[in-house]
Amino acid sequence: NLAPIADAECITLAFSNIGGYGNHIWIDNVNLTAEGVVSIEDQDLDRYLNVFPNPASDQLSFRFPHTLGSGTIKLYDSRGRVVIETRVSSSGTIDVSGLSKGMYTLMILFDDGVASKTIVIE
Repeated sequence: NLAPIADAECITLAFSNIGGYGNHIWIDNVNLTAEGVVSIEDQDLDRYLNVFPNPASDQLSFRFPHTLGSGTIKLYDSRGRVVIETRVSSSGTIDVSGLSKGMYTLMILFDDGVASKTIVIE
């Protein structure tokens, strides 16, 4: 439960080597963010999000019930970088022709939660 530190600007993480062999563990560039966090309640929204075709090469279409309202669509690459971000309504397309081949995570952030899908760009 991370609720007690939810509003903290800075936290310290400690890691322990429990293997007992005395080997060093080097951890670098740890980034924590609350943006796009999916809770148990949010997982129900995933079933309302249709994304096609998957895999895609030029255009990626999406559709979700208009009752969810508008949202912000974000497409993350495998390194967690936002490569596309735009405000969307219940259906539309996004141009993915300029993206490298690979796996991406598409998230739509609504007022009431987050829906996400894994996307393959060919």
